[in-house]
Amino acid sequence: MYHGRPAWVVSRYRDIRAALLDPRLSADTIPAAMKPSGSGNGAPVMFARTDDPEHHRLRRMLTSNFTFRRTEAMRQQIRQLVDHYLGEMISHGPPADIVRDFGLPVPSLVIALLLGVPPDDLGLFQHHTTRGLDCKTSEEEKAHAFAAMHAYIQELVARKEREPGDDLISRLVTDYVATGQLDHETAAMTSVIMMQAGHETTANMISLGTVALLTHPDVYARLGQTTILLWWRTSSRSSCAI
Repeated sequence: MYHGRPAWVVSRYRDIRAALLDPRLSADTIPAAMKPSGSGNGAPVMFARTDDPEHHRLRRMLTSNFTFRRTEAMRQQIRQLVDHYLGEMISHGPPADIVRDFGLPVPSLVIALLLGVPPDDLGLFQHHTTRGLDCKTSEEEKAHAFAAMHAYIQELVARKEREPGDDLISRLVTDYVATGQLDHETAAMTSVIMMQAGHETTANMISLGTVALLTHPDVYARLGQTTILLWWRTSSRSSCAI
């Protein structure tokens, strides 16, 4: 049951694909009373809870932020973050908490980098995102953290309207809000969704992936061999040799 109604879990790939392509199924779960009735009424559109063509229109506004070129531009900063937190875990010695010490902080800071969170706000951003996703946090505390992050993102969108930079929120503001294709509230909500989805999924994958590798040492050994080979092939010295 989900909210008092029967629910089904789809787990097989072909069933998931069929469900996603079936026009009888919808991602639109927002009650009609909560939907915006017109532009400028302050009610944001949640693109993750819309169907095509509106879902495609809003999703297309984000795709330019995930090109190979933009990802490569962030590589060095992400590598520095990863090296820092791995170094902290090593220096403190065993035992280590992979969720607390790596799985939660690294994705939080990468999303902050993507969104364009100023360095002075990183502590606040990381505190609220971690509190909102920590399984030990109460539902009331999670709701408070989400509300705080939503308020912060709204203020950040307004700041980017005044002083745009080279980041996701600035591009939403300059390319779509300024041209009337997106309102301020939906730009803020889209940024919140990116923060939640990008942070939570990556944090879970890092933690669960670590558990999976530790419980399957044969796969861990194969991954290590593959990583060494890829490093060798992409290093400047081996590139010259090739």
